[in-house]
Amino acid sequence: MGVDVELGAGRRNLPMTCLKNLWFFIRLRSSALQTALKILIGIGIIIYLAYTFDFKAVLATLSSVNLFFICLAVIVYSLTVLVLVLRWRLIVSRLGADIPVKTAYQAFMGSFLLSDISPARVGDLSRPLMVRDYIDVDRGFVSLVLDRYTDILSMLFLSICGFLLLYSSRIIVGSTAIILALSLLVLVSLVLATSLLLWIRRERMIGFLVRLIDRIESRHSFRGIEYVRSFLLGFDEGVLAIERPHRLLGFCFAVTVSAWVMHTLRVTLVLHAAGSGAPFIFLLCLLPIVSTLALVPVSPGGLGFVEGGYVAVMLLLGVPAPIGLSVALIDRAMSITFHVVAGFGGIRRL
Repeated sequence: MGVDVELGAGRRNLPMTCLKNLWFFIRLRSSALQTALKILIGIGIIIYLAYTFDFKAVLATLSSVNLFFICLAVIVYSLTVLVLVLRWRLIVSRLGADIPVKTAYQAFMGSFLLSDISPARVGDLSRPLMVRDYIDVDRGFVSLVLDRYTDILSMLFLSICGFLLLYSSRIIVGSTAIILALSLLVLVSLVLATSLLLWIRRERMIGFLVRLIDRIESRHSFRGIEYVRSFLLGFDEGVLAIERPHRLLGFCFAVTVSAWVMHTLRVTLVLHAAGSGAPFIFLLCLLPIVSTLALVPVSPGGLGFVEGGYVAVMLLLGVPAPIGLSVALIDRAMSITFHVVAGFGGIRRL
C-alpha cells in the first residue's frame, strides 16, 4: 500500500518535473541562442570593417605577417600576464592567503578565457572560485575588486594622458575634443564615487544593506538572501584585514602601468609584424581606451567593438585602416589562443 502511495505521488509529480526540465532546457537553449547572436553581431562588425577598409588588403596583410615578431609578441604577453598575476598574489597575501604562482596564473588566464566568451568581462567573477582551495571566496572577491580597481585607476590615468597628448598635438579639436573631455569627466566621477563607497562610506553602506536584508528576511522568505548577507559582512571583514591599503594600491598602480608598457610593446611588435609602426607613447596612452570597449555588453569580450577601436586609434596615428584591423585580429587570435592554452587548468577547478 505504501509503495502504491509513493508511486501515485511520483506520477502526480511527474508533470511538474517534466515542466521544470522543459523550462530548464528552454532557458539553456535561450542562453545559447543569445550567446550565438552576440557572437554573430561581433563577427558582423568585423566583416563590415574588413569590407569597408578593403578586404583584400586585410587578407594580404594577414598573409604576409612576420612570424618572428609574432613570436616575440607572444613572449611579451606571457610576461605581461606574469606581472599582473604577481600583482594579484601580492593583494591576496595581504589578505592572509598564499596561492602558488602556477595556480594563480591558470586562474587568471581561466577568468580571461571566460571573459572572452561572455559580455562585459563578467568571466572575471569566476577567478575567486578557481582558487577557493587557497582563499575564502569572500576574501577572494575582495582581492578581485582591488585588482580590478587598480586596473581602472591606471586605465583612467593613461586615458587622461592620451587625451592631453592628442589635444596638445592638435590631433583632436573642436567638438570631438569636447565630447572626449566630457566622457573622461563622467569616468572620473564614477571612479571617485566608487572610491568613496569602497574606502570612506563602505562600513555605512554595508551596514545599511545588512539591515535592509534583515528587514526583508523578517517579512519574506527569499532563497539565498542569507548568503548575500554573509558575503557583505565577509567582504567588509576582508577589506579591513588589509594593512596600509593605500600604500598597497599605490604599488599595484605602478605595477599596472608597467604592465601597460609591456602591452604596448606587444602591440608594437604586432604592428612591426604587419609592416607598420606608430609612436609608442601615443599607443601607451590610447590602448587603455580601446580596452574599455571590451566592457560593451553587446558581444562577448567586446568582439567587433575592440577591433573598431583599434582601427580608429591606428587611423589617428597614421596607420592605414587595413593594417589597423589586421593588427586587431592578430592580437585577438593570439590572446584567445594563449587564454585557452594557459587557462584550461583554471577552468577545471570550477
